[in-house]
Amino acid sequence: MKNLLLEIKEEVDTEKAKPGGVCLKAASINKFENRYDTIIEQAIKIERPSPSPSPTTLPPPAPLNNSDLQLPNKKKSGRQGREKKSKALNLLTRLKDHKDKVLAFMHDFKVPFDNNQGERDIRMIKLQQKISGSFRTKQGAEFFCRIRSYISTVRKNGINVFCAINDAIRGQPFIPNSTA
Repeated sequence: MKNLLLEIKEEVDTEKAKPGGVCLKAASINKFENRYDTIIEQAIKIERPSPSPSPTTLPPPAPLNNSDLQLPNKKKSGRQGREKKSKALNLLTRLKDHKDKVLAFMHDFKVPFDNNQGERDIRMIKLQQKISGSFRTKQGAEFFCRIRSYISTVRKNGINVFCAINDAIRGQPFIPNSTA
């Protein structure tokens, strides 16, 4: 699965470099989705737990004796409910159920391959909380978040952070164009 996702990413990067590219061609999408489904199904077959014996293969119940009748609250041995799935099977189930979200980056080039940028954006806030324990006031936390948001926006638009902060102090902040 890892190799398939990296292969899709390579093709997406190649198509992004071409002018006017917004998504992969339908033939490529179908090819990759079929391979994705095949990998998931093969892995589920490997990871699926062996089925419990069916009721027809179980031995017949033992006849009741008087002691069984006198203790109606006697606990049954064994476990009830669904059997616990392995972590791998849970992951495979999620990959199968959320296929459209996992592969969204090949249908729309605006969707990033990973969420690393989102994690980087909150890392500084978590670091600030770790160092000082917390923010002293709500207003201080809001100011910190505004500044970090401005710096993140400036970086994403390829502008020098120091120059952008100087411009903001002089009353000429960078405001990105809205393309929505």
